[in-house]
Amino acid sequence: MKTKRLIPLIFILGYCCLLSLGCDDDKDNYLEGSLTDSYNMSFDNVKVGLFTDELSIEYLSGNKKPLKLTVKISDQGLLTDTKYDLFDDVNLTRSPDYATSPLPNIESVELTFSQISDQAGEQVSGKFKALFEGHGGNTLILRGGFSAKLQDMTIKQVL
Repeated sequence: MKTKRLIPLIFILGYCCLLSLGCDDDKDNYLEGSLTDSYNMSFDNVKVGLFTDELSIEYLSGNKKPLKLTVKISDQGLLTDTKYDLFDDVNLTRSPDYATSPLPNIESVELTFSQISDQAGEQVSGKFKALFEGHGGNTLILRGGFSAKLQDMTIKQVL
């Protein structure tokens, strides 16, 4: 009698496990923290683009960019498990569509790649943490993760 009750439970648990396997990509792309309480940071997609001298990570909501991070590429290139910060030319911006709610002053940004490549179509992933000046001396936090296939955005001139 107890085994008859276990069979539906095992089926339900197995189905839930299969559903969770299909959602792995979404959990890698996120924006969270106290900054999201005051600023719209909703997004649909993440795009990672390689330009001649920088890598951009764009959180997209339709054609708008609630958040864009750019990292200058040094002669050494970009490395995994290395923390990049404002002093390493990490820049964080919003698109002009959010002009009514520009980001507050940035105190610090730390970005780390867990997977990096300079080849189009390869996966680039990592995470960042940014601190902002809030009202009344409070610090606002924004944490984010990203994982997307690299797009080559270098402009090739046609001769």
